[in-house]
Amino acid sequence: MNTNILDYGAVSGGEILCTDAINAAIEACAASGGGRVTVPAGFYLSGTIWLRSGVELHLEHNSVIKGSDDMDDYNPVDAYEQNISSPVNEKWLGKHLVIAHECENVAVTGTGTLDGNGDFFLGEAKPWSCYVWRDGCRQARDPELCRPGQLLCFIECKRVLVENITIRNQPCWGCFLHGCEYVTVRGLQTRNPTTFFNSDGIDIDCCRYVTVSDCIIDTGDDCIAIRGNTRPLKDKKICEYITISNCVLGSNSCTFRLGVGVGTIRHVRVSNIAITRGAPAIHVMSSYMGKGSTSIEDASFSNISIANCSRPFEITEHSAGGTATIRDITVENVRAETYGYFHLNVNNENTVENVTLRNWQVLLKDGPQPVVPKCYERRGTVWFRGRYVKDLTLDNFKIQDPDGFLSIWQDGLFDLPECENLTFKNVTLNGKPVEQ
Repeated sequence: MNTNILDYGAVSGGEILCTDAINAAIEACAASGGGRVTVPAGFYLSGTIWLRSGVELHLEHNSVIKGSDDMDDYNPVDAYEQNISSPVNEKWLGKHLVIAHECENVAVTGTGTLDGNGDFFLGEAKPWSCYVWRDGCRQARDPELCRPGQLLCFIECKRVLVENITIRNQPCWGCFLHGCEYVTVRGLQTRNPTTFFNSDGIDIDCCRYVTVSDCIIDTGDDCIAIRGNTRPLKDKKICEYITISNCVLGSNSCTFRLGVGVGTIRHVRVSNIAITRGAPAIHVMSSYMGKGSTSIEDASFSNISIANCSRPFEITEHSAGGTATIRDITVENVRAETYGYFHLNVNNENTVENVTLRNWQVLLKDGPQPVVPKCYERRGTVWFRGRYVKDLTLDNFKIQDPDGFLSIWQDGLFDLPECENLTFKNVTLNGKPVEQ
């Protein structure tokens, strides 16, 4: 069955709340056995939209669904068991614009737009630093009221398709996939101001069998995060078998973040990526701010172009008691322009092993200057530093510094104490060999 939201009372123009009309069209479509619900060209104001199994929400060209500025128009935070909020630390609640909860064969497609109304919910930008959030950061305008959470949510769903839509002006994360299987995200475009806090493009959390391709994401927070937060889920899946390819990404935080939570991430392949800015570009982490313990293994990144980046590659292993492991990580065929550094930030011995950086060309360029004292602390005194990494290989790793920017790291180029089986193959600085 094909339904049109106009036939159920939706009115274009952005002045009349269309939540009930859109949900009625979806319910009618689902009741008839499934099909397509069409959102025609126009501007529609809405609160929470609930998708159903067998239903495709299709946003036609030049259609916009914009989130209401009234928090009461969204779902209650206890609407489903797996919902999450961050009212204390990040000031967002589990209120969403579009939710698919435990659905099968569900899709959001078309060349239309989901607008999260983030400008209303976020306050003025405050200075941060040059190495992350270099343009400043906008957090919740009203810390007591908070703001809506993830915009487009698929919670423990099977056979999911997100194709060709645009997500913009998010108050929090954009496309959130939690505990899902058999997922295709293709042709998604995400456009947010660089100052929007928590404005992740795609969050793949405890999902299996996921492909992401041909996406353009320009945002403030992580472009693509692969996570292991099993705690809220009924079926506590390993996050595995994920491929990401042919995307253009720009972030004032991480373009790629692997980690966060208490689960496992494995069998990840990322290829053919153009990064327009990042801080860092690729961040592999067992915990976030010392919280959680996610093990990560068998992740490969290849054919990556990186520009305007503070840290091309970073590892953070701070899991409590060293309970998480990071191993079998390869990043190869990379050209990176950076004004920053490399950091293998490992707290626990015997947790990180078999890390390979192969076929890198690194060009040091000038960038934003430190604007707060913590920038100098972040930068450190050594350009490429780390410890406790076993079987670390730099193979055909070429550094170019024609303007002498390395001089600001006064203690040198490399410092890798307590790294077992450290291998340098054809590591050069301005064409001259660098000894291990």
